[in-house]
Amino acid sequence: MEKQPTQAVVELDNVKKRFSSVWGKPRYALKGISFKLNRGEITAFLGPNGAGKTTTKRLIAGYLFPDEGSVRLLGVDPFEQGKQVRTRIGYLPEHNPLYNDLQVIDALQFAAGAKGLRGKQARKAIQEAVESCKLGDLLKQTVGNLSKGTRQRIGLGQAMLGNPEVLLLDEPTNGLDPNQIKDIHLLIRKLACRRTVLLSTHQLHPVPELCDRVLVLNQGHLVYNGATSTLLNQSRTRACLVTDQNPETVRAQLSGLGLNLDPSFKQLPGSGFYSYRIHGTWDDHRMAKTVKQWSDLGWHIGGWHLEANPMEHLFTQLTNNEVSAS
Repeated sequence: MEKQPTQAVVELDNVKKRFSSVWGKPRYALKGISFKLNRGEITAFLGPNGAGKTTTKRLIAGYLFPDEGSVRLLGVDPFEQGKQVRTRIGYLPEHNPLYNDLQVIDALQFAAGAKGLRGKQARKAIQEAVESCKLGDLLKQTVGNLSKGTRQRIGLGQAMLGNPEVLLLDEPTNGLDPNQIKDIHLLIRKLACRRTVLLSTHQLHPVPELCDRVLVLNQGHLVYNGATSTLLNQSRTRACLVTDQNPETVRAQLSGLGLNLDPSFKQLPGSGFYSYRIHGTWDDHRMAKTVKQWSDLGWHIGGWHLEANPMEHLFTQLTNNEVSAS
C-alpha cells in the first residue's frame, strides 16, 4: 500500500498583508510568504522585531485576514471558520493578556469557558494544565501579585487547555529562571509529539536541540524555511584568537587547515599580540586539537574562544542577506 503524504496542519500560500499608514501609502507587513507546518513538529519562528512574525501568527489564529494569498488551518480558512478552529488552537501572545484581579484558578476557568469547556471536561483540562505548568501552589494567588515568569506559566497553561492541535507560542520562556526554562522546554517537546508547535523566540541557543525546523522572517520576506540541521550546516561560526603571530603566518596556517581569516584583525597596542576572528565549524574537540597544533608550532596563545553560538551568527547572516534562503 502506497504511503500517503503528510498533510499540512498549517499552510500559507503567497500571503501578503498590508496596513495603512499616516501618509496614506500602504505598508506591507508580509510580502508574499509561503510555508507549511506538519503535525509532530516544533518550528522555530525567528526574525528581528518588526519582521512580521506577530502578524503571521494572528493570520494563522484567524485574528486577521490576508490581503492576498491564502491561509489554511486544519484544512479551513481560520478567518472565515473561526468558531470551528479556535477551540483547536492554543495561543500564547507576546504580551500575555491576563486579568490582574483574578485568582489563578479563576484565570484558568475563564480561559476554559472561552474555549467551550464545561463540567468534568473543563476540570480535567485545568488539572492537566496545573500539573504541567506547576501552578498547584498558586491557584488562590491573585494574578497581579505574581512575577512575570509565573504569569508566563499561567498563560502557557491557558494555551494548553482543551488539548489544542496547534500551539502558537510567542516567547513562552520570557521572564523564567533557568530551571523553569528547562521545564518548559521539556513540556513543549512532550506536547509536540501529537501537536504542531510554532515557537517565536529571541533566545537562539536552545533552538538546535528543541526545534525540528526553522523559519526566518526578515522585513516581510521568508529568508529561510528548512530543517534546523540543514541551517546549522551553513554556519560560519567565528572563533576569536589572540596570538603573537603576524597576519601572514596566521593566514598561511589557517589556509592549510581549511579555515578562513576574517579581515577585521587588529594589533593590540603595546603587547606584541594580534586579535583575529576565524570562520569555521567548531566543536570542543576541534577547538582543543587546533590550539594544540599552534602551541606545538611555538605560538604564544593569549586567548581562544568561540565568539557566539552558531544560531546567533546564522541569525545575523540571514537577516543581513549573507546566507541564501532554502
